[in-house]
Amino acid sequence: MKIFKLSFLSILICFVIIILGLTLKDDKNRLRKINTNDDYNYIAINEIFMWVSNNGDGSHDPRTDGCGLYWPGGKSATLTAVFEDGLVWGGIVDGQIRVNGDTHRQGLQAGKILGNGVADDPSKEKYRIYKIRIGWEELPPGQIRDEYEKDYNEWPVEDGAPWVDIDGDGKFTRGIDKPEFIGDEVLWFVSNDMDPIRSIHTFGSNPIGLEIQTTVYGFFARGDIGDIVFKKYKIINKGRDDIDSMFLGYWTDDDLGDANDDFVGCDTSLNLGYTYNGDENDGGFYDPPAAVGHLLLQGPVIPASFSDTAFYNGKQFAGYKNLPLTSFVFFIGASAIYKDPSQGHYIGTIEVYNYLNGLLWEGSSFIDPTTGESTVFLLPGDPVTGSGWYEGDGWPMGAAPSDRRLLISSGPFHLATSDTQEVVYAIIMAQGTDRLNSITQLRRKSSFVQEAYNNNWLKNLIQNPVTKPVVHKSEYDQRAYVWWEANAEQYNALSLFLDSTYADDTTFSFEGYRFWQFSDSLGSDPYLLQITDQKNNIDEIKGFELIHGLYQQVVFFASPNEGVQRYFNIEKDYINDSQLINGREYYFGVTAYAYNEFSSPQYLESLPSIIKIVPTRSPIDQTISFDPSELITARQTQGYGTGEVLAKIVDPLSIMGDDYEIRIRGDYSNPYYEIMNVTKNILLVDSSDFFEFDTTNGLISGGLMFSVLNSGLDSLSSHVGAYHPYRVRELLEISDTTNPTNVFYNYNSTGKWFISTTGLPTDLGGPDSLEYIDLYNSIGFDSFEIRFTSEGSEYYLIQTNRGQPSAKFSSHKASDRVP
Repeated sequence: MKIFKLSFLSILICFVIIILGLTLKDDKNRLRKINTNDDYNYIAINEIFMWVSNNGDGSHDPRTDGCGLYWPGGKSATLTAVFEDGLVWGGIVDGQIRVNGDTHRQGLQAGKILGNGVADDPSKEKYRIYKIRIGWEELPPGQIRDEYEKDYNEWPVEDGAPWVDIDGDGKFTRGIDKPEFIGDEVLWFVSNDMDPIRSIHTFGSNPIGLEIQTTVYGFFARGDIGDIVFKKYKIINKGRDDIDSMFLGYWTDDDLGDANDDFVGCDTSLNLGYTYNGDENDGGFYDPPAAVGHLLLQGPVIPASFSDTAFYNGKQFAGYKNLPLTSFVFFIGASAIYKDPSQGHYIGTIEVYNYLNGLLWEGSSFIDPTTGESTVFLLPGDPVTGSGWYEGDGWPMGAAPSDRRLLISSGPFHLATSDTQEVVYAIIMAQGTDRLNSITQLRRKSSFVQEAYNNNWLKNLIQNPVTKPVVHKSEYDQRAYVWWEANAEQYNALSLFLDSTYADDTTFSFEGYRFWQFSDSLGSDPYLLQITDQKNNIDEIKGFELIHGLYQQVVFFASPNEGVQRYFNIEKDYINDSQLINGREYYFGVTAYAYNEFSSPQYLESLPSIIKIVPTRSPIDQTISFDPSELITARQTQGYGTGEVLAKIVDPLSIMGDDYEIRIRGDYSNPYYEIMNVTKNILLVDSSDFFEFDTTNGLISGGLMFSVLNSGLDSLSSHVGAYHPYRVRELLEISDTTNPTNVFYNYNSTGKWFISTTGLPTDLGGPDSLEYIDLYNSIGFDSFEIRFTSEGSEYYLIQTNRGQPSAKFSSHKASDRVP
C-alpha cells in the first residue's frame, strides 16, 4: 500500500502548475457544458481513477478541466498522470485524406448512426455512459447503488453493448440475458463522427461516417492488475465509402506529476509508448518518480496466412493477424520538427495523417540521430541500459525535460463500408525504486498483461473469481465485532498463470484472508489491518520482477502462518488513527486470497465483502446474556467418550438461539466429526479431523466459534517405531481433583512415591514405555486404574475396563529416588 502526503505548499504548487498548463496548451483553457451529448463518467475499481466522455474525450476531469487520470488510490487518488487522451484515425475516402479523433479537441458526438446513415439525436438520455459493476446489488441503498442498478437494467444491447446469452436462444431477452462483465467494473458508450462542426473543428476534415463503440474496464485487484485500465474501441464504417490506407492511433498528453519535467519513449518489442521523469525530482509529486505506459494490446485485424491467428471480440480467428505498433511519434511545444499538428483547418488533417504513418508533419522521414537513418519509431532506445536513441543522455542535442505528447499508431488496413475493426489499449501505471526502475516495472507489467490478454487469463478472473466471504457484524458502544463464514475456503480453481509446464500444483487454492478498512462503500482507500492464513509452509506470497535484466522473485506480502482467524474486534478508526464515534459510518471488509506456488502472480484475491459499521450505545432494554470470549461446554446426549466440544462467544449480539449438533464419526483410530445447525438444517462442517482447542481456526456460526477436542486421543502422543501409534503421556493421582498430580516419574502429592514401568520388551520401546498396556491393539479410549492394596509385593496389576490384564507397574518409595 502506498501512502502519500501533500503539504499545503505542495497543493498550492499543484494548483499553480495546472493554471499555467491551461494557458500554455491550445484549447485546454475551456469550459464544458455537461449534458447527455458530452456526458462524463469515471472508472475507479482499482488504484486508477480515470474520467472518460461519450464525445471521445479520455483522462480529462470535467470538474477542473484538468488532468483526469489519477494514481494511486482509486477514487481518492490525487496524484495526476494524464491530462487528456483519445483515439485518432485517418484514411483515404474517395481519393481524399480524412482525419478525426480526440485530442485537446473532440471530434465525436454521442449516439449511434441509424440504418439510413443519419446520426441519431445525441441528446437522448439513452446515449449516456453506462457503468456496471460486479456486486452492485450488495451496495447499501442510495444514489450510487441506484445508478448502477439503472444502468444494469437498461444496458443498451440494442445499440451494441456486449451481453451474455444466458438462455442460449441467440436473442437478448431483458430480465433473462445479462450484460457482459469483461472486468469487475465496465463503462460503455456509443459515439459517431457525423457532426461536421466537431469534425472540422478538430483537424479540418469532413465526417467519414464512423460509429465507435467504446468499452472501458478494469479489475478490482492489487499488484499489477490493480494498476491497469483497459479501453476497447469497436469502429464500424457506416458511411457510403470504403476507407483505404486507414490507420488507428492513440494520442495522449501525459502530465506525470509535474508535467514540466517529462521524457517519453517507446518499446517496439512490447507495442508500448510511455512517459517517465527526466530527473529524480518530480516537483513534490511522485517520489520516486513514476512512469505511465500506453500499450497496444490488440491491433487492427488484417488477412494473413492460414498459420496466423488474430484476436477479435474475445475470440481467435485463423488466417488473420493483428497489426503491431507501426509507428511512434511525439510532440514538443514550440519545436519546429516535433510540433503538435494544426487544428481547425485541413492542413491539420495532412499533418496528422503523416504522423500516423510515422512521418514528419510535412511528409519527410524522421531521422534517428544515433544512426543517421530514417525511422518511423522515434526514441526506441533504452534509457535503463543506456543504449540507442532515448531522451537525455541518449540524445545529447535533444530538448530538456518538459511537457510532452505522444502518438502510437497501427496500420494501414482497408475498412470497407459496413465493415468493423477493433483495437484494445491498456493504460498502465508503475513506480519503481527510481525513475528508470519505474520504466523497468512498466515493461514488466506490460509483458505480463499482454501474455494474460493473449491467453484469455483476464476473462478467467471474472468467470472463476475467488469466493467472497459472507460477513456479519454487531455494533456496540464505540466498538464493533465483525466475523465471517468459511464459505470461501472451498475455492479451488485451475491456474492459467502457471510459470512452469511441469508444475506439481495446477490450481489456485484458498490460503487466507486480508482484513481492511475503507473510506466508503465502494472500497476506496484500502487500509490493511490484518492478514490471517492457514498453518502451513507458505510464509511469503511472491511475484516476479525484472531486475538487472533477469526475472527474479520478490515478496509481495508476508503470510504469517498463525492459523485462519474469521473475526475482527474493531476498536478504533484505523485510517484516521482515532476513536470510533457513535453514529458515524465506517467501512470495513474482508478479502479471501488463493495461492499457487508455480503461478505468476502466485495469488488471486476476491472482491472485498464490505460492511458498514455504525457504533452505537446499547438500547436500554437490551440484555446480553454472554460476554465476548466466554466459553460454553456442550452437553453429550448420546454414546460415550472422552471428547469435548467448546463454543466460544465471538459476537453476543449475533447469537440467534439456534441448536447445534456435533456428531462424532469413525472409530478410535480414525475419528472425525460433523457440525450441524439443526434449527436451520444446515451442515456447517463435514468430515473434519481437526481436533484442537483453537480460538483462531475454529469455525464461526451464529456468533459462536466451535472447537472439538479429542481429549482421550490428545493425552497420547505418537511414538515412532513401535507397533502401536500412541504412548501414555502421564498418570494422574486424582485424590486432589482440582490439581491432580502426574505420578509418572514424578513424586505424588506426599512426595513419598512415584510410578514407573518395568520389564517391558525392548521391541515395544524399552523399559521406559507404557505401550504394553494392550499388546495387539493401540491403547484406544480405555480407562485404567492403579489400585494399591495391602496384599502382594510392590508390583501391582493393572486392569482395563474390559477386565483384561495388560501390564505391570511398580511404585517407588522416597528412598528409591531415581535420577
